[in-house]
Amino acid sequence: MRRRVLTPLAILAGIVVVFVGMRHFCRARERRLRALFVGPYETSVTTEQVYYPRCSYDLEEYSRYAGGYPLPEAVPLPGKKPELRLKWVEEIEGVEAVTAATMPIEDRLRWRSVYRERIPSKSLQISYPPYGAVFPPNFCEPEVEWEDDVNDLWQVTVGVSGTSLKRSFITDERLWWFPRKLWMTLREKAMEGDIWVQVKGIRRTGRYGRKGGIQASPVVRLRISSDPVDDYVVYRLVAPQFQTLETPDTFIRDIRSFEVRPFLSARGKYCFSCHTFSSKAGAEGMMSIKVYFMAAEGAPPSALGLFDMSSGKGQKVKVPYPKGFTYMAWDSKGEKLAISVNQSFASSTPIIHETQELRFQSSDIAVYEPSEGVFRLLPGADLPEYVENFPSWSPDGRRLLFSRTRPGLSARLVKYDVYALDYNDGRGGTPVPV
Repeated sequence: MRRRVLTPLAILAGIVVVFVGMRHFCRARERRLRALFVGPYETSVTTEQVYYPRCSYDLEEYSRYAGGYPLPEAVPLPGKKPELRLKWVEEIEGVEAVTAATMPIEDRLRWRSVYRERIPSKSLQISYPPYGAVFPPNFCEPEVEWEDDVNDLWQVTVGVSGTSLKRSFITDERLWWFPRKLWMTLREKAMEGDIWVQVKGIRRTGRYGRKGGIQASPVVRLRISSDPVDDYVVYRLVAPQFQTLETPDTFIRDIRSFEVRPFLSARGKYCFSCHTFSSKAGAEGMMSIKVYFMAAEGAPPSALGLFDMSSGKGQKVKVPYPKGFTYMAWDSKGEKLAISVNQSFASSTPIIHETQELRFQSSDIAVYEPSEGVFRLLPGADLPEYVENFPSWSPDGRRLLFSRTRPGLSARLVKYDVYALDYNDGRGGTPVPV
């Protein structure tokens, strides 16, 4: 009996000894690694950002098939199909150098992407977050990234200006995440001063040796805003190449954590696009979304989907306008939905899979009231000589704000004015520039 009792006790004692020993070993190793960063250090000079040259493309190759994907730019022309000629659409003093009038046959490529890839710094520099970044107070813990072409071990030190709060961490990767508890403490303390971050780097020799001196990045400072943002983000997850996936699923992300949940499943049949909510609570109010049925033959039919977040009931509504509709906005009570209708636009998928040209030719603002089941164009936001787009309600639901411009302008050149319009129970009125 005594032997049976002693055996579990011996096992438990052994586990405790191993646990204490491992903890002591880890702490001793941490102290020895920290000692490598003690002493004078050289701070890297902040360098100007340098970029790689923009990509150049072999247009002859793109006149065939690229990577197994057919070119979306190939537009069928009436009559005998001419030889495909590809040219860039460039802007010279605000005017397109190549226009539809001067190139009736060529396929028009969009402007070269404005995106530029930055050349990594060889000296120790923090690349994220940027200096002066502002984080909302309900944002989950971020990461710190840096560039260093010399060292292989780093010490990240964070603190709050004007306080004694200061913490250091050792890592062998060029990326480090704020621990959750520390980030919560920093958010509270940051009301007293800026959060600062600095990274020191060394090159190791052996397990606990150092080769050369200590380098340090310039200090990066960031702030915590007093104003929170919405707790949830709803988005479609579309990976390049964008043209090959027409039925992406929709997800919801809680920015206070790393939780991501499926929101709408396309099931390979539907394309969900423009959507909006009347409430930011996530479990009440109304939601609306534009839905394409991609499984249909020919041009995919579209409909407006309405969903009551409180009851969990939804319905499909036909929009009674012959042209397209996109952007929409609920009032705060979920009683009125403003929506951009009568839209005609030219959309060209870029051959380089980077940017897209979208040029509106027409657009009006209509209002749909679910209680009546009726769409009405709003007088003052339905003028034929303007493109009225991007509606948004005032907090009290009495006024509608929207963007307005002349039709036909290239997306590269267009500039919108913002107007406000009294709703007047659907009677509208004269828009006033904001």
